[in-house]
Amino acid sequence: MKIEELREIFSEDGLYAVRVENGGITYTALIPDDHVVLSVEAFIEYLERLGFKVVRE
Repeated sequence: MKIEELREIFSEDGLYAVRVENGGITYTALIPDDHVVLSVEAFIEYLERLGFKVVRE
């Protein structure tokens, strides 16, 4: 997948969950900024405590 395709997928501000199969994105879910109940940082820390790998850029 090219970076341009990723930029198009992730063009809206918010918190994304992504499903990757065989190196390709097969599913994305977006929680828009105006619907995030917790602070994004607190949510990311929660996911990390559960053992999920969070990629930050």
